[in-house]
Amino acid sequence: MGRERGADVIATRGGERWIIECKGSGSLPPMDNNYFIGALGELLQRMTDDAARYSVAFPDQPKFRRLWSELPEHPKRSLGLSCLFVSPTGNIVEAW
Repeated sequence: MGRERGADVIATRGGERWIIECKGSGSLPPMDNNYFIGALGELLQRMTDDAARYSVAFPDQPKFRRLWSELPEHPKRSLGLSCLFVSPTGNIVEAW
């Protein structure tokens, strides 16, 4: 556990697949930028199933919401990519 390569979450239901790359917060604020870009890069490399749904997931913090909002709409829309913001209580908000 924790050493296997691949997506963090692969959820299936019937014939549907949802692949999610997850990252937490860094110990220093500048690390969040690296985690954000790293998660996108890792997920892009795993986009091999045209039928799957793809998302990145981050803690629900203003920094990650800002980084997501600054990502241009065209690639998000073209790739069908969403972002899951996870609160400390486990509440999840999906943003497109």
